[in-house]
Amino acid sequence: MNSPNTEHYQRSAPYYIDTLPFQPATLFAPMEGFSNFALRTSISDNGAIGLLCTEFIRISQHAVSPKLMKRHVIKTPGIPLSVQVMGNAAEYMADSAERLIAAGADIIDVNLGCPTSRAAKGNVGAAMLKDPQLLFDVLSEMRQSIHPPTLFSAKIRAGFNESDHILTIANAVEASGVDFIIVHPRRAKDAYKGKADWRIIKVVKDAVKIPVVGNGDVTYPEDAIDIKEQTNCDAIMIGRGALRNPWIFRQIAELENGQEIYRPDGEELLSWLKKYSRNLSDYFKTPEERLLPRLKDISKFTLKLLKAESDLRTDCLRSQSIEDYWQIISKGLAHLKADDFQYLRP
Repeated sequence: MNSPNTEHYQRSAPYYIDTLPFQPATLFAPMEGFSNFALRTSISDNGAIGLLCTEFIRISQHAVSPKLMKRHVIKTPGIPLSVQVMGNAAEYMADSAERLIAAGADIIDVNLGCPTSRAAKGNVGAAMLKDPQLLFDVLSEMRQSIHPPTLFSAKIRAGFNESDHILTIANAVEASGVDFIIVHPRRAKDAYKGKADWRIIKVVKDAVKIPVVGNGDVTYPEDAIDIKEQTNCDAIMIGRGALRNPWIFRQIAELENGQEIYRPDGEELLSWLKKYSRNLSDYFKTPEERLLPRLKDISKFTLKLLKAESDLRTDCLRSQSIEDYWQIISKGLAHLKADDFQYLRP
């Protein structure tokens, strides 16, 4: 990471908070195709999550529709909900924020990190990091529509092609009036490859007054301890690590409190997958047999928990029917003990 170049933006909005109001200080990340109500509920049932986030809602030529609000703004009792939006049309983004707050959103979050080519083509997501003035203008107008107790946040990457301008980006985001910032320390061009450079989270944390959430490569409970110690971040956000291990939030809390780490066996993992399937069926209002692609998607991650080499993951992904899937995964998991899973860092 080179020495960053900086420009300076002036904040006009008050600083409404100096600490994050949700506890524990853990967030389940917004992930396209995953962070729907069914998965949010299935993972939050395992405990110790302070904030749940929706997958992003794309805002382009008009404000968010009632249909999209109904699909995304579903709250889990007892846990605040952050609704993520992505777009660069300030008027529509501000209008959408008002509508989402009325629908029940506790936090409005802006996606400044999506690295896809489609997002880049539309100059949204991480592409906006190339134009700090644009993101400042959009976020500033949104701030006018978002008032306490509703909070306002933005999720950024380290940069688009390079990380040299990270302090300019962080300054523009803070000055626009957001209440906290989430930092995923990869560049857009890195997508999800390579190692997340946690040093960038610390650079941002040291430069801004608002709380900072660290995100990236928190795969094991011990990683949560390390990222906090190395960056001094105020909270951690976990995405793929929670897809791999749906109990990671509980295990982090246990590790922090000096308690024995809960380690489910194969039967418990199978039971969780079945619960997730039922939640999917209820959420999408569709028969379970139509959910095979989504069960395969979660299995790509969750079966990485296995310590030993196994054909189970491959066999599940090759299954041709829901009955085939359950037969394969039930047989593969039923006999496994807790020690057969890699919950803690090797």
